[in-house]
Amino acid sequence: MNLLKTGQSTVTVGQDKDSVKKAINDFVTSYNSLMTLMRNDTKYDDANKTAGALQGDSTAVGLQSQLRNITAAGSTLGGKFGRLSDLGLDIGADGTIKVNDTKLTSALGSMSDLKNLFMGVDTANPNNNGIATRWRAFADQVTGFDGSITTRTTGLQSRVTANNKRVDELNDRAAAYEKRVRAQYTALDTQMAKLNDMQSYVNKITSMLGSS
Repeated sequence: MNLLKTGQSTVTVGQDKDSVKKAINDFVTSYNSLMTLMRNDTKYDDANKTAGALQGDSTAVGLQSQLRNITAAGSTLGGKFGRLSDLGLDIGADGTIKVNDTKLTSALGSMSDLKNLFMGVDTANPNNNGIATRWRAFADQVTGFDGSITTRTTGLQSRVTANNKRVDELNDRAAAYEKRVRAQYTALDTQMAKLNDMQSYVNKITSMLGSS
């Protein structure tokens, strides 16, 4: 390469706002899928007189409640942004998030505050941590070795195994019971998979914001 002329040049390194925006939208899609699955699994359909696979299951209902509370809670670490709605991420009555694209695009102009709302850490009060920080802690807690979903699915699998030994004795009753327990296990296992999927998008957001 030959230097043809001396002079000055300016190189500007900025955050890829489009990539951050896409990561946030991808997370919202994953989050909404998980919340819809949880709602369908735990509801009772009066019209059809049918119950979801996890209707009345305290673990599933508790997880749904915890996730909604974490998402709705704010943080004082985000400067001008106190909660997700300030970014244009509005939580509906059904727990899913609706994106206000105009508001989100505007929020991306204050990347430092947005980063702190998602990734901030309050050493004095963990409940005031950034929302992504709390999401990550929640996912690690429930899907870990002794997490609530792991423990529950392990327990259900043990019940299926024990029930198999009694199938011949209980016949149709045992088969119906096993079918329900297997459905519960499958539903919780699916929820864990979706939670892990959601976690991957949280990691993507924090990775992008962390590089800013």
